[in-house]
Amino acid sequence: MRGGYRAGYPVAFAATYACIAVPKERSHVRPHLLRKNWLCRINDFRQHWYFPRRTHPLLFKSDEEAPGAAVVAAAPAADATAAPAPAAAAETTPAEAASPSAAPAAESGDVAELTIKPDPSNPLAYDTKSFSVKAGQMVKLTFDNKHPTVPQPHNIVIGVPGSKDKLLAAAMQMAADPQGMAKGYIPESPDVLFHTALLQPNQTEVLEFTAPAAGQYPYLCTFPGHGILMNGVMTVE
Repeated sequence: MRGGYRAGYPVAFAATYACIAVPKERSHVRPHLLRKNWLCRINDFRQHWYFPRRTHPLLFKSDEEAPGAAVVAAAPAADATAAPAPAAAAETTPAEAASPSAAPAAESGDVAELTIKPDPSNPLAYDTKSFSVKAGQMVKLTFDNKHPTVPQPHNIVIGVPGSKDKLLAAAMQMAADPQGMAKGYIPESPDVLFHTALLQPNQTEVLEFTAPAAGQYPYLCTFPGHGILMNGVMTVE
């Protein structure tokens, strides 16, 4: 770029020199002296405008040619290398905060949770006919007495092993008891271990207890006549 400028420089000023005219009022002065005066002015232009162009940054066509441009461009690069430092600190903070979140999950495995409902295809039966728990384990049994077509009152009574027939007979006897409904048709018998109240349609109750020793424990609805089909077995291992 500089060579092209300097190559065209003599041509431009040669044309200027050729166009110098001698004024009529100064025709008596020798022409070569006038041209010499103009050449002095041209040399003055070269010293003050052309040569400073080599070093003055504002006179360059692009910023890359200007002295000191490399220093200015290098400054943002130094800042860019220092930027990732805060990001490293931000990555460690979530990892430390997430570590205590797993503690409650271990405690939920000590409780056996299940839900029993009336069987949709048979309103006088449970949808769950049997389930298993471990001896000494906490049991959370939810009885949801909702049936889509035939709503009826039901309960759940859990008896000792081998007490199914006894509890069925005791429930049938309560049909003649005027206080049977008020008692929820729950037999007053040592064979009864755990039970819910007599739930009306769309009612729910949660029965919580500790699983007894290993064995087969019958459960049934003691509303008179329901327990013949509405029964199941809790297996304690």
